[in-house]
Amino acid sequence: MREFCDWADNIPVISGTVFSEMQGTLTRGDGRKNEWAQKEIDDQLTATYGDKKDAVVTEFKQAFPRKKVQDVLYYAGASRGGSKSLLARKLEKGKTPVYNYVYAWEYPINGGITAFHCSELAFCFHALSVPQIRTATGGGPVAMALQDKVAGAWVRFAKTGNPSQPDLEWRPYTPDNPQAMVFDTVSESRPLHDDKLVSLLPAAPGRGGRGRG
Repeated sequence: MREFCDWADNIPVISGTVFSEMQGTLTRGDGRKNEWAQKEIDDQLTATYGDKKDAVVTEFKQAFPRKKVQDVLYYAGASRGGSKSLLARKLEKGKTPVYNYVYAWEYPINGGITAFHCSELAFCFHALSVPQIRTATGGGPVAMALQDKVAGAWVRFAKTGNPSQPDLEWRPYTPDNPQAMVFDTVSESRPLHDDKLVSLLPAAPGRGGRGRG
């Protein structure tokens, strides 16, 4: 396992993942999840989780109360382990706060595209005015407002080491208080307790979190 260099003790870190990483609606499902009637939702959840369905639903609603319950079918929770492990190791020797995020905003096109690997980068770089990106993200007022929040956090972090903004506080992560900035239609920093949820989910391909210092 790689360790942080001593000279990095005073360098803060942001590390996070996106909601679906490699297992979102671009690669799984029929693109109709937002059109499913309740019976189809129940059937999909039962087929995936069996007798664990009720426990999965309970834990998912606790972790992501603003999401539709069927979104759990596309949640890459296992990817968060690498991100949280990196931050915990940084805190062992580091002298600065660390920050965690989950980018969860769904692109409102083609029936709804859950957040896929690297889908937050256009927002980090405030690039939605690029015609191709504007088309790919839907380019509506919600997307434009979200890119202000995401890019604003990254700029403030680069300048000050603290990604908080006047209208959007981003609280530091610790293992005992696992604060995460959930970037979505409504963005907020809050404790994200999803370890039990992840333990209930079937194994799925995923990628580790991305760290930025």
